[in-house]
Amino acid sequence: AAMAARVAIAPAERVKIIYQVKPDGISAILRNVYYNEGVLGFWRGLGVALIRVVPYNAVKFMLLEQYKAAFRGAGLDSPFALPLLAGALAGGSATALTYPFDLMRTRMALVHGAAPTYRAMAAAIVRAHGVRALYAGMATTLKGIMIHDGAKFAVYDACKLSLQRAMDLSPEEVPVWGRLTSAAVTGVVAQTVAYPSDVIRRRLQTGDPTRPQYTGLLSGSLKIYRTEGFRNGLFRGWWINNLKSVPNVCIYMTLYDMLSTLFR
Repeated sequence: AAMAARVAIAPAERVKIIYQVKPDGISAILRNVYYNEGVLGFWRGLGVALIRVVPYNAVKFMLLEQYKAAFRGAGLDSPFALPLLAGALAGGSATALTYPFDLMRTRMALVHGAAPTYRAMAAAIVRAHGVRALYAGMATTLKGIMIHDGAKFAVYDACKLSLQRAMDLSPEEVPVWGRLTSAAVTGVVAQTVAYPSDVIRRRLQTGDPTRPQYTGLLSGSLKIYRTEGFRNGLFRGWWINNLKSVPNVCIYMTLYDMLSTLFR
């Protein structure tokens, strides 16, 4: 599920990352990538993205079920709070385990022309700034991911539950269009509430790790708002992220749901 979603949205993801950290317009970014690297340039960084996203999502969905079981055992069974807390912890745990791949994927998106191998990029980062540089921006990223994934699983479960009650269906009987609709709403809501943290995360990952631009999520958000504003700063690239995020969430949430039912 994760692989299918990542391949489908890779071009939008690369354009979005460049737009978040550079002042270029969307049309200029599209032209620059196409003329310098060709059509396949829009999929640059896909390899390291897949190396990260497959174990990341596998760990996240596995831990989601484990955290849900633990919370149920502790007496928490709220249809909203349960996926909210379990999703936040699962997303944070998976991010901590795979973070260096996310950092390298972000940096790879900014490279034009001949690209270094992932191994060479990692070695260069470590030589220049030490092993800790592979985790630049992780604290801020964890906060944003926990907000995003907590909201994502809570909203998805709430939408599906509403459909089940309205149509008098069991969870397994919810039709594909119902799962896709729930996932689409989830994608917009989750990425909107967590989007400023994504802007800060990408800038920290591509900046100098010895002199970070921002010291935290709140202070970074306030600094960006004061200097760049709401639309062109905190939510810069939000609309293009929707083009990536909504189909991404639709594909992997629906596939995961359906495959889980099938395997059971």
